[in-house]
This record gives sequence, structure tokens and C-alpha cells, in this order.
Amino acid sequence: MNRTVLVVAIAVLVGRPLSGAEPAVTPQLEPDPAVAKALASLGAGESAALPKVKTTGDINAVAKRYNMHVRGPGARDYCIKMAWMPDRKRAVFYGANHGSPHRLNDVWEYDLPANTWVCLYGPDSLRGKGDWAKNLDRDSLKTGIPRTKRGGPAIIPHSWWQLAYDPELKAMLTFCSWSMVPAEVRDAQRKGSHRPPFWAFYPEKKQWEPITGSTFKGKRPRYHNASALEYIPQLGATVWCANGWANRGMWTYHSKSNVWTNLRPNGGNMKTFQANAPGAEQVMAYAPDRGLLVGHRAGQNRQKVFSGATDHYSVEQNAWKRVMRRHGDECWGKDKDDKKPGMPPGHDAGTNFAYDRVARVFLLLDGRSVWAYDPDRIEWTKLSPKGPPPPGGRDGKLAYYDVAQNVFVVPGKWVYRHKK
Repeated sequence: MNRTVLVVAIAVLVGRPLSGAEPAVTPQLEPDPAVAKALASLGAGESAALPKVKTTGDINAVAKRYNMHVRGPGARDYCIKMAWMPDRKRAVFYGANHGSPHRLNDVWEYDLPANTWVCLYGPDSLRGKGDWAKNLDRDSLKTGIPRTKRGGPAIIPHSWWQLAYDPELKAMLTFCSWSMVPAEVRDAQRKGSHRPPFWAFYPEKKQWEPITGSTFKGKRPRYHNASALEYIPQLGATVWCANGWANRGMWTYHSKSNVWTNLRPNGGNMKTFQANAPGAEQVMAYAPDRGLLVGHRAGQNRQKVFSGATDHYSVEQNAWKRVMRRHGDECWGKDKDDKKPGMPPGHDAGTNFAYDRVARVFLLLDGRSVWAYDPDRIEWTKLSPKGPPPPGGRDGKLAYYDVAQNVFVVPGKWVYRHKK
């Protein structure tokens, strides 16, 4: 093999653009040969364990306090979603915890070929009175957008499924609102005009910025925890879907124009939308080749009965449809005579969900099990990977689909390829 062919082969294998094909992404990382070998050998339905993860970036004293310089960010309470960044060929992660580490606004990206967590923004800690006194920019309270002295959000929430990446803005998008903060900070945000409390994080700049000055086509949406954000390429916008106790509906955010637009799904009939769209704390993923958004929410109800639903949203039709239901031991499609074999749990704190663009199925990670959802057959299948099972455990909840490598990934732990 001559040198030119070898360079091309390596670039394809590790998912890196050839020189001059795309702008450089910083930091640039050396591929891990062990990971390249594992990825090259993976066949359909096969899995592999990854070597010990590496870390780099803005790993400050707070990050080290929680051992992040060794293990990376770790999964957080109600914060396990990762968003694929097509221009960076990496996945981004952000979110806070109820417990330890508590209320950190750090942002990370994971590079699979290098098997490395990159800390893009080292955490500002706002855990107790001492941290608030040290890190809060008090002048920012006057603006209604509480910030830390380094510029990050001072109101640090769970991300739930409220995390997306806008490739036109080249930024991660999320909401920053939470009631469990000092009263003066909470009241400052409530009295301000930053509504909804939308923020952008720019990976290349390693910088947080609030999104302000938005205009609204239709009624200004009320912020609601535990909703979902997904970037929809066909719309050139990020879609916000909320179907909970405080807010119901769908809106698009166009970063180029800084405009929110009420989609009015299902003909604007909120009862129909409520009955067919996934409820709060759902998982959700988008299939760009299908123009299809799939939401899933399932688990035990208050009566300790397993129940749930899988829902489809058609971009073309601008409508949600409930395609699969489960209650107890029964699972069915369009009606109770349309029996289905089963359904996995679905919750933004415990299961991860992504679309596999090669296999054209949705993949769901549930502890040490992985499932595939076929939207054509409207059917869930529990998989048996050839190789090690998913790692399980707290950090085993973090996952994403790596478009460049065609694998479902638990960062620094495990990879699975559904179709070669």
C-alpha cells in the first residue's frame, strides 16, 4: 500500500477529515490504535469493550475534586443525553446532579477514535454558600441572567432531554432554569426578560452565552422542565417539545433569525397532541432520512404497573401519532387486537436512545440490555450482542450513536455495531 492510500485509509478509519477538507477542530487528538483495531473488526451485531478512557482539557480543581481527571464527567441525575456534533465528529455532554458532584456547569465532548473525554469548560461549583459567594457575578443579577464570574450559567439545572446541537450556530443548546437556588438568584431570573431561559455553549470558543433578544411567532412559550430538544435538519431549526404539567406544545428555534415559531402540531388541537405526544421525562431521537421523530416513555406507574407508549412525529405532516402502547403484560399497536411482543423502559434518567443511520433503527440502552426499535414494523426487539454486554452501572447510562464510526457508544467503555 503506498503512502497516499495509507493516509486516506487511516483518515476514513478514524473518522478524521483529510487535510483541507474541513476546518481543524481543537483540541486535535491522536487516535488510539487499540480503538481503531476494535472498530475495524466489528461486524454486524457485534460489540467490544474499550480500553481505559483518557481525559484532557480544562480540568480544574473542582473537576479533580470529583475524580473527573480519571473517569471523565460521569453520568448525572436526569442528565445522560449526548448530542452528536457533525462538524466536530464528537458528542457533547452537559448536566447537573442532585448529589455529588452538585450543581456544576461543566461541558465535555467525547472523541471515540482517541477514546478521550475533553473538558471544554471546567466546572464552576455552586454547591453551598461559600461557592456562591466566590463564584457568582452579583452584577449579573441586575440583568436577570445570573452568571458566574467566568461567564457560565449560575442557575444550573438537569439537562433532562433538553440538549441539542445546532450545526449552523455551531453550539450546544440547552435551558438553564431551576428552583433550588438562593432566593435572590431565582427572583432575579424570574423578574428578568430571559424567557425561555435559553443558553448556547460554543465548543470551539469554549464559551457559554445566553440567547437573548428572541422574537416569537405566536404566543411566547412558558418554560417547562423535563421536556425535549432535537435539531431537525429538514427544518434548519431546533424543535422544543413539551407535554407536561406546566407547558404543552412544540416550537422551532431558528438560530439564524433568533426566532421562535409555534408549530401548532396536530392542527393546533392540544387534546390530540397531549394524547399522542410523549409525556415529560421521555427519551427522543430523530431519523433525518425518514423525517421522523420518535419519543418513548415507559415504566411503572403509581400502581406499580408497567405502562408506556412509543410515539411518532412526522415533520411533513406536523403531527404526533401514538403507534404503540403497553399496560401490564399487554403490548399493542393500532388497537388491542394488534398484539406486539414487548417494550423496554424509557426514561431520561435511566435509558439512552439514538438513531442508527446505517441500520435505520433506533437503539435504546437499558442498563445491561440494548434494544432496537423498527419504526416500519413498529416493533421493539431485545438484542443479544456478540461480545460483551453493555457495561451497566451509573456511568454506563451515558451513550450516543457515533455517525462517523457507525457504532452505538458508551464512552470509554463499550461499542456496538448493529449493521456493517
